Amino acid sequence: MAGVGGGDVRALLAQFSFFWAGVVLFLTAALMFSGERKWALLDAAWHGYACTPPASGFYRRHYLWQNWVGQFVPPSLAIVLGRGWAARCRHGTGALSGVTNGLFDQLMDLALLCAFLPAGAFVVWGGAGWLGFLLGSGAGIGMAALAGFVLRRWLSAPLQKVFWSLFGLSAARIVLLIVRLLAGVYAFGFSFPLLDVAALTPMVGLVALIPLTPGNLGLAEWGWVGGLVYVGGAAQEAALYALGFRLLVLVAQTVLLGLNEAHVRFRKTNPAL
Repeated sequence: MAGVGGGDVRALLAQFSFFWAGVVLFLTAALMFSGERKWALLDAAWHGYACTPPASGFYRRHYLWQNWVGQFVPPSLAIVLGRGWAARCRHGTGALSGVTNGLFDQLMDLALLCAFLPAGAFVVWGGAGWLGFLLGSGAGIGMAALAGFVLRRWLSAPLQKVFWSLFGLSAARIVLLIVRLLAGVYAFGFSFPLLDVAALTPMVGLVALIPLTPGNLGLAEWGWVGGLVYVGGAAQEAALYALGFRLLVLVAQTVLLGLNEAHVRFRKTNPAL
């Protein structure tokens, strides 16, 4: 990709920062926790008392697996089908219910991702600075909240009660995604302007949602290369950043998954979690 060779990879590793890689690991854990919490809230509202309460750690284990598998298959598909599979492990729910639960969750995250598009456009095409990006982000979230206020009335009463909690968690997840990408710049010692990376995040994120390749491999990477080159970055560095960050996130998710599996086995909790 973009002329990346073995020498470039060795140079990248030579300037690798374990401190900032640790920050990426921490932010990945925060994303997993927020996603797990969002799923638990949505599931409780979706099913109420019609199903057996899940065992402790149920959502965490399944959510970690869903996101890890999402590195090799389209991520949205991994979440949606993973919810369907998880629903089969419980009484009172079915696979279809889990799938629709996952679709609702993904659509809410998509709506909040789109809310950041105006801010990105202000930077990329309008030459705005950090203030413009923050104001545009606030305006986008405000518009999404207004749309949510209108659409919320068509939801069931239990979903209405948790709607704003779900909304807030979705917004927080987009912020965490942006901050994690910025930490990735420091982890590999690149000189990309952080504002450009933040502005491109919602645009590349939408490209990466297209379920055409396993794990959307290539779509997100070429999205970053095209976006960073468009705003003045070097194609080779952009390719190294895209590939290096994907690998770093895979390692972070593998570490978190491994630690959780060790915890499950050590505590001898229900292996069917």
